[in-house]
Amino acid sequence: MNSQKTSCGLIIVDIQGKLAGLVKEGENLQARVLTLVTLCHAQQRPVILCEQMPEKLGATVPAIANAAGCATRFQKSTFNAMLCADFKAAALSEKQWAVAGIESHICVYQTVMGLLKEGIDVSLITDAVASRHAGDRDVAIQAMQAAGANLKTTEMQIYEWLERADDPLYKQMLPLIKALPAN
Repeated sequence: MNSQKTSCGLIIVDIQGKLAGLVKEGENLQARVLTLVTLCHAQQRPVILCEQMPEKLGATVPAIANAAGCATRFQKSTFNAMLCADFKAAALSEKQWAVAGIESHICVYQTVMGLLKEGIDVSLITDAVASRHAGDRDVAIQAMQAAGANLKTTEMQIYEWLERADDPLYKQMLPLIKALPAN
């Protein structure tokens, strides 16, 4: 495994019970995140799962929680996960993170801004972030890009992580890639 494949992890922000059912395109977002998590595990990339006050909003949706397996998990009450010392320490262990989750304009936005402030390279997976209102999502993506986040789609990130068509993992991932919902 080359260093490229271990130099970027995935942060999943607040894809939880009640909230996951309220955002636009929530099922499509979950399918994309599941595919990203699958590849992360296959390539031994770190995965961090955040939950905003799970006692009130519910736990991470079961499909993602199960797929994430032994991912590092953090519960928080702050919108910016970087304000939590344990999360911050884990996030600072990598120089690059891909970020997906909900809500784009609140916890995803504030967490991405916190990561950028610490000099971390952030890839925002634009088709794997959502809000209850499309306008909030769109403005949040624009603001995160203006602050320095790199915009990518799920497929862009997957192919960047895979790097090669002759990698045996590519053949394993191809059915999942082909099954990704259209944007």
